[in-house]
Order: sequence, then C-alpha cells, then structure tokens
Amino acid sequence: KLFQGDVGLVRRDDAAPDHVVGWQWQSTGWLGHLDMRARSNSGYRFNLVLRQRLKSFADSRDDLNYGLARGSLGYNPRRGVVSGKVDFRLEQSLFEEKVAIYDSVGQGRGDYRYDSDYAAYFPDENGSFRRLHLPSGRKTPSTRLATGVRFSLNFRRSDRLRLRPFTWRFLGSSDIQSVDSRLSYLLGPSMSDGGLHRARISLRQDLNYSPREKRRRVRLTSKYRTEVVGKSFQESFERVSLSHTLSVEEPLSSSITGVVKVDRHDNALNSVVTSRSRNARGWTVDGGVRWRSSKVLELGGDFRTGYDSGWNSFEDFTVFLQGVGLHALVFRKGGGRIEGSADYFRVTSSEQMFASLPPEAVRGMQVGNNLRSTLTAILSFMEGVSASANLNYIVDQIHDGLLTVTGEIRASF
Repeated sequence: KLFQGDVGLVRRDDAAPDHVVGWQWQSTGWLGHLDMRARSNSGYRFNLVLRQRLKSFADSRDDLNYGLARGSLGYNPRRGVVSGKVDFRLEQSLFEEKVAIYDSVGQGRGDYRYDSDYAAYFPDENGSFRRLHLPSGRKTPSTRLATGVRFSLNFRRSDRLRLRPFTWRFLGSSDIQSVDSRLSYLLGPSMSDGGLHRARISLRQDLNYSPREKRRRVRLTSKYRTEVVGKSFQESFERVSLSHTLSVEEPLSSSITGVVKVDRHDNALNSVVTSRSRNARGWTVDGGVRWRSSKVLELGGDFRTGYDSGWNSFEDFTVFLQGVGLHALVFRKGGGRIEGSADYFRVTSSEQMFASLPPEAVRGMQVGNNLRSTLTAILSFMEGVSASANLNYIVDQIHDGLLTVTGEIRASF
C-alpha cells in the first residue's frame, strides 16, 4: 500500500498606506488545506482534497467563508471482472442565474424554433433562432454538489465460458446547486423546494452480448434523466425522461446484416407556465438491412413504425408513425466519403388536433407527411487540402420545403 498526505494553514493580512496612521488594516484571510492519496496493489485508489477559505474585512463588507471538498474511490484490478469508481465535488460559491435569449438568424440557420401553441422555443436543427445565455447580475451564495458513479462487469475476463460474451456498464451523474445541502435534492428534487436552484440527474445502464466467434451484437440500454429548475425569475420546471432500448445486429451473410431496434420511452414536463406542461409516452420499432458490397460501397434500407400518446394544455393525443428510409455510403479512393439518406414518415391521428405535437412525440415530427433527405460529402484533394459540403431538404408542417446548403474548404500549410 502507498499513502501520501499533506496538510497546511496559511494566514494573509492586507494593509494599505494611510497618511495619518501609516498603514491601515484592510482584511485578514485564512486558507487551510488537506490532501490525501492512497493506492493498493489490489487495484484500489483513493483521493481526497479539502479546502477552506475565511476572510474578514475592515469595512462593512460581509465576511467570506468558502469551502471545497473533492474525492474519489476507485477499484480497477488488472484481471478482475468488477471495476468501478465513485467521485464527488462539493463547493461553496456564488450562483449567478443566466438569462436565456433567442436571436433570430434566419430560417434554417438556427438551432431553435418558436412554437406559439406552447409559447416556448424548442430545439430544431433547422430552426430560425439561436440561444444565448447572458449573466443576470444577481448572485446568491450557494452550494454545488457534483457526483459521478461508474461501475462495470467485464465477463470477458471470467473463467465461465458462457458469461464471456456479456459486458455490463452503469453510469450515473448528478449536478445540484442549492442554497443549502439536503439529501432530498439528490434523491427526489422538486421545483417546489425553496432552496433549490437547479438539479440534473442522469442514469444509464448497458448490457451487451457480443460473442467473439460471431458478428452478432445485442445491446439493452436504459436511460433516466431528470432536470429541475427551482428558484428562478424565468421559468421553473421539472423534466423527466425514461427510455429502454433493445438493439440487435444479426449477420445474414458475409455482406448483409439485419438490424432491429425497439425503443420504449416516457417523457414528461411540468412547468409553472401552464401552456408548456406536456407528456408523451410510446414506442418505436426500426428494422432494416445493411449491404456492403466492398470496401467502397454500403447500402441500407429501413422501415419504421411507432405509437405515442400523451397530453398538452390543449388536449389529449394519440398518434401513429409509419415510414421507410434509404441510406447510401460511398468511400472515395483518393480520400473522403459521400453519404446520403432519404426518409419518409407519415404521422396519423385518430382525432383532429388543435395544437402541434410536442417535440418529445414521434421523434419531433408533426401530423401528416414528413420528408427528410440529407447529402454529405467530405473530400480530400491533396495533402493539407480538404472540402466538405452538406445539403439538407425537409418537408413537413413546420418546414415547408426548406433547403439548406453549407460547405467549407480547409487548407493547412
């Protein structure tokens, strides 16, 4: 075992010259620190850092009292099946809320669009607005806690042959800013909590099956994410999303691979702005084939079907999704590639709708016909010179025949 540690305490006095008394005391500060590190041959790692700062002033300014704690505990043996790591960061600082503004940059050139039914801006890669964050100038003392968890089981190192095709991974993270420290902010944050500024919690687990003697790939993924904005002069809200996805790749021949993806999702948003509250839950199924004739050409075709139901401030809705897609990828011998895709979706509703669908439903599409096509080219001409171009065409209720073309040429000398 190896252990290292360090501890210290520093005092600082600040003074300014004065014509009457000579030197006038301004402030006194203390800074203490504690560092510890340990490791073992069995694979354990430990790290802990503590900082505390105190400062008092001669005038009417408030005293400063800030602390920082950072630590981690990990286990990663050379030949073991189990590995993992837990880390955290706790600090006291000033929290300044940012003001979100949306700047109109032209149709198809932004990252957001405005929906009058919800009185909100939604992410849209073909939108007309870009979001900017400006400091509000209002700062309040706060505590920030950030945590991370990583845990995995790699059965490829196992002695049991039947378990070797499997691997499992779990990832978790949180980021919480609040006036005080409470366990409830981490276990179940709510916008009604008076001391909570913002909380983000994300969990993910992956179970993979991949036998070495075959090209078969199976993955089961579960994701959970919650975001809560509490004390805010803009919008307070709670956003929760949960999804389970099963992906399968099965080789049908040496050049053809079948793919299937089944997704079950549930999304909910509860906002103090009534028109923005909504919910959508459902499932989608994607299936298709991938054909690769050589190292130059790859083709694919897909079919899609799905179902979503939910509600918004106007009505309840139930919609169905059906569609097909084509994909082509060509590798250029001189360097680069050309990739194209075309997708057609039809979204139907059992009843007439009075508002647009929320972006969480049927992959952000709207009732009716939805056509999306993309062509991307990345080419290399000579050493240090390359070019890229992208063409995107979309037709639906929101984008009525929107065509965007972008490109660039790069040269390095």
